[in-house]
Amino acid sequence: MEENNNNRSDQEIYIQSDTVNEQYASDIDADNDKKARFKSVNSFGIRFAIASFINLAIQIALGLILKGHTDKLELFGRENLTLVATFLINQVLLVILFWLCLHKVPKFDFGKTKFGVGKYFTGLCIAYGVGIAGSLIGTMINFLVTGEFVNMAMNAIGGGNIILRILVVCIGAPVAEELVFRKFVVDRLSGYSKALAIFASGLFFGIFHANFQQFFFAMFLGWVFAYVYAETGNILITISYHMIINTISSVVLIEIMNRAPGNPKLLIAMVLMEMLVFGTALAGIGLLIAFRKKIKITNEVKNPGSRWDFFKSYGMWAFIIVGVLLFINTYISIAG
Repeated sequence: MEENNNNRSDQEIYIQSDTVNEQYASDIDADNDKKARFKSVNSFGIRFAIASFINLAIQIALGLILKGHTDKLELFGRENLTLVATFLINQVLLVILFWLCLHKVPKFDFGKTKFGVGKYFTGLCIAYGVGIAGSLIGTMINFLVTGEFVNMAMNAIGGGNIILRILVVCIGAPVAEELVFRKFVVDRLSGYSKALAIFASGLFFGIFHANFQQFFFAMFLGWVFAYVYAETGNILITISYHMIINTISSVVLIEIMNRAPGNPKLLIAMVLMEMLVFGTALAGIGLLIAFRKKIKITNEVKNPGSRWDFFKSYGMWAFIIVGVLLFINTYISIAG
């Protein structure tokens, strides 16, 4: 009897030992898989930095070429030329350049889910809320840097041809920027962690605007857009958000402001429009606070990394360095 008990005890030990070994092997496999996926994050960061640096170099080269032709610029219209250059360099070339640099980085397919009308408008209101908040923060920081309260986007394109503005700002920018900063980024980084992908998408988007006034505005919007895309898999939703926000801020409000002086009806329309925008923003902040516990990342990969692993990646730091160069280029141009 005692011998049987000993044999049963030995068998239990062997079974437990096998279970521990299997668990240990599983942990090693998961750890190795996570390390392999993190290498992909580094590769992505390096490639994104290279594409951004090439884009920056082209912008600088074009600026130097045009610097000696200011008389011709005035004939065509500086704002119009800025719009055309933006379309060619920061939209068409941007998508081609980033696709060439990133298409070999593995993509993560998280499928598509339905996004009802209620969720759609809730997301749009929240985007407005965080965007306006970011714009206020950015405007104050930009004032501390430059000593002026300026709308840098409006100064660049506010007087441009309205048709050009609609094509470039309301259509071209949303399509190009959502492809690059949402689809290209989130698809490729979600294989490591959706949280990291969302974080990187917003931060990259903010840095790419290359000035303090728009940095927080773009970053906060980018986080909302990235979350919506990561949860739905539908890039058309964020493109439509982007189109609506750009159309109201860069066409409707600018046109009303330009034409309002001396026109009482347009002055009233401007006040009503601004009330609508800020009312939507306040509603968005309220909705964000009310639904904050329901905003969760779903369909996350097995054994995901942390969003803070972003700062452990030398590839991501490479892009941040390029981003600093983008900012320096912007403020050198302003000082010049």
